[in-house]
Order: sequence, then C-alpha cells, then structure tokens
Amino acid sequence: MSDDVSEKTAIANTLEGNSRAFEYIVKKYKNYIYTIIIRNNVLGTEADELFQDVFLKAFEKLKSYKDDYSFKNWIFTIALNHIRNYRRKRYLAGMLPFKLGRFYQEAQETPQADTGLENEINRALADLARPYFSVIMLYYYENKTYEEISVCLDKPIGTVKIWLSRAKKILQKKLKQHSSFFV
Repeated sequence: MSDDVSEKTAIANTLEGNSRAFEYIVKKYKNYIYTIIIRNNVLGTEADELFQDVFLKAFEKLKSYKDDYSFKNWIFTIALNHIRNYRRKRYLAGMLPFKLGRFYQEAQETPQADTGLENEINRALADLARPYFSVIMLYYYENKTYEEISVCLDKPIGTVKIWLSRAKKILQKKLKQHSSFFV
C-alpha cells in the first residue's frame, strides 16, 4: 500500500514541478519497461533509445494520466505504442539490423560471401519463435551472459540455456538447408 502512495506522491510532486520526483517512477518501472522492449525483439541501442523515449513521453504526458487507472497499465500502453511506431518506421526504411555473431563475421571474411547470405540469416532469424529469437540476439548480438539474459527475459538461467541451445540447432538446420556456406 505504501508503494502505491509513494507512486501517487511522486506523480503529484512531478506535476507540481519537481522533475526529480519522476526518478522514483523511472526506478520503479525501469525493469518492467525494458523487459517489454526486449520481449518485443528490440535490442541494443534501439532498445535504449526506446526506453528513454517511453519515459520522456510519460513525463511529457503525465498531466493526461487519470488517477483512477493503473499507472503501470498507462506506461505499458505508452511503451507498446512506441514499439509499434519503431517497427513501422524500421519496416518502412527497409532496415534489417539482424546479424548473427560468428556466422555473420565468417561471412564478412569470406570473399565469395555476398548479401545473399545475410538475407538467409535474416530470414532464418525472422522464422524463429520469439523466445528463441530473443536469446539468440541477446547472446550473440548484445554479448549478454546467461545471467543477464535471464534478468532481461525474466526467466530462469536453465530456461535461457535450453532456449539458446534449441535456437542454435534450429538456425543451424535452416541455414544448412539453404546455403552452401554452412555445409
């Protein structure tokens, strides 16, 4: 109950002009918002930018927040809208920022490798189930440890290890089927 009172106090103080009171809200919801972003397959600097944008938007729109509703749901909606807008912009720009660690580096170093290999990797990654995609991206692209991935995805370390192992096997099978590079 005191946590709810502290949140309401922080909101009221922020609306009165005390921008430092908003720090309480950021600290309270930072893991929650970052997890939402990561679970939606936004990683790296894009995830950090979205994270900042969500809290900036919440700060700017705090006057429109109705105390009758859950603040957690309100900020969740802001986060999802930012993720949707990010995806829409990325899709329209035709960007595919997916590179698979070792495989991508080997492809870059091989003279006969072309963008066809990168496209194959991107297609294989896009076909992965969301949990497998997330652990592959966090482990190879973000160089996160099992422990860090466990925290990001809010899953036990054992689950992270199993998902990573399964994802690698699925990717290996898909890439071997469609590419002479991975024979």
